[in-house]
Parts: sequence; C-alpha cells; structure tokens
Amino acid sequence: CRCKSGYTLGEDGRTCDEKLNGCALGNGGCQHDCFDQPGGGHVCKCRDGYELRDDGQTCKDINECTRNNGGCSQLCVNTPGDFHCDCKPGYMLTYDGKTCEDVNECVANNGGCQHTCINKAGEFSCGCESGFELGVDGKSCHDVNECLVNNGGCAQLCRNDEGKFHCECFIGFTLAKDGRSCIASLGSIADMSALSSEKTIVVCLHPASFLSFLAVH
Repeated sequence: CRCKSGYTLGEDGRTCDEKLNGCALGNGGCQHDCFDQPGGGHVCKCRDGYELRDDGQTCKDINECTRNNGGCSQLCVNTPGDFHCDCKPGYMLTYDGKTCEDVNECVANNGGCQHTCINKAGEFSCGCESGFELGVDGKSCHDVNECLVNNGGCAQLCRNDEGKFHCECFIGFTLAKDGRSCIASLGSIADMSALSSEKTIVVCLHPASFLSFLAVH
C-alpha cells in the first residue's frame, strides 16, 4: 500500500495517517515561533524585542537601552521584549514618547508658594517679597522685624510693620529727610530758651536715645 502526499503509512501497513510536520510536534522545540520549510525541516524565530540564541530554539530579550539609550532624551527603561522612555523629576514626556521637557510647577497654584514662585530647569523654588523671609517649609513667608538689628538704623524709635519698618522720634523732635535721624523742633528749643535768659542750654542727643539738658552758666 502507498499513501498520498501529506500522509504516512500506518503500522498495519494498510492505513494512512496524516503526516505531522516538524512544528506540529512540541512547536518544533521553538520557544516562540516555528516555521516549517518547503523542502523539509523547520526554523525557529523570535518575536519583536527578542533575538534567537545560539541553540537556534530559545529567545533572549534585546536590551534596546544599550543602543543610543533607546533614542530617549533622559531615561530608558528596558522591559521584556520592549522598552519605554521616562523622564527625571521635574520633566514630562512629550508627544513623541522620547523627548523630555521641563514642567513649570509655578503654573499650578503658584507652586504652593505664598509669595513668588521661581521656575528652574527640572525644579522650582519659592521666594519672598522685601521685608519677608522664607519659612522652614520653603513656601511660606514671615515678616522680618528689622528693628531687632541695630534698632533698624533709627536714631530714636523703630516701628516694625508688616513687610517693612519706619523710624519715629520722641516728642520735641522731627524726623529728618533721611528717615532715620531726629532733629529738635524749633518750638521745643524756644521753650527751653525761655527758662532763663542768662543761661545757655545745650541739647544733646544721647546714643541711648534720651534728651538731657546741661546748664553751662
């Protein structure tokens, strides 16, 4: 007995069984894809992202990140059979899936800053207006009491205000144009002169900010 093409003679020598191709038996031993060849035999091939090992059957992952960083501008993350690009903190991936651009954190809610938000490449920082200093949280601003340092540069009185300060003078004095010095007013000098026409009054501005009168004659 003989069988048609694609069949083999059975053990009884009379019946014909369908001929099994190489790939039909255990996928031809291939890990991924098996292809029967017209002239007989078969070959193994791997799916995208893999390459055939030297044994001609098993497949190993291709690390695309080892080749030009996978084309990513910052981070390349290899995965089984694939890869993807990622960005460092402060950046986001653009539409091409490879390029990273800076995220302007100041656009959303002023970056959480109480006063000013300063955007930088990959990060941002908060700042405060004049007369304020940045809090320990790096976002809130607190008033600076300028009067605590050298009396704010004032000759007599220093008044702290929210975000600023100003100088004042004792009664009988007026603030000079420099906004810091104090000058005895003409009215107070006339009053002192009236105490005695035979006495000379010397007006002293003591560094400790008090007025003293010294009778010379």
